[in-house]
Amino acid sequence: MQRVYGLVDDELVHRVDGDASVMGVSRSKWLGLAIEAFLNRNGEGFTGDNRDQSGVITGDNRVFTGDASDDHNKEIAHLKEIIAIKDSEIQHLRYLTNDLRSLADNMATKIPTPPALTQMTEEERAERRHHWWQFWRKGQAVST
Repeated sequence: MQRVYGLVDDELVHRVDGDASVMGVSRSKWLGLAIEAFLNRNGEGFTGDNRDQSGVITGDNRVFTGDASDDHNKEIAHLKEIIAIKDSEIQHLRYLTNDLRSLADNMATKIPTPPALTQMTEEERAERRHHWWQFWRKGQAVST
């Protein structure tokens, strides 16, 4: 697929956007359909406006009206159901996360602090935290 660029008046862009939203397609898709319809008619009857008297966009044995709204409403309802299911799953995961946090807090209070850490001064702890990444270097011991 290739991109095609061109200059279009603002009024025409607004009309294209309006028709595209009525049809439920993107501006790009609408323009592709319009170009295809024009080429299939070999430019016959080209007046710059390819609407019939009822205001319906026509082209190549296809009539595009706004009747796709039922399908869109069904799809919207289906997506809302999926969102509701996902929301309940998220709520359940939050509940489980809170349970795990409380379990972890309870476990942490039951684990005694090693005596070596309780005897260290605050400066020694800070130095140890600062150089923790040097454990892999050979011949250099981490200060404890």
